[in-house]
Amino acid sequence: MVREIPEPLAVSERRNEMWSMGCMADQLGDVRSFRTLNVLDDFNRECLTVEVDFSRIAARAVRTLSQIIELR
Repeated sequence: MVREIPEPLAVSERRNEMWSMGCMADQLGDVRSFRTLNVLDDFNRECLTVEVDFSRIAARAVRTLSQIIELR
């Protein structure tokens, strides 16, 4: 089996060129679940936002990204 050579990862060359977004979930001691939405600027690893909520975050994620775009 021949292994393909992987393509190099994209690298940001300036601010606001590329962002990374991730979601995490955890549970409190009283069994309530919460979720976080984390957005980072890939160039300087600046944290653009961390949103925490007890409910689903899809609609909030869209709203949060729109707000970041307006500010940046």
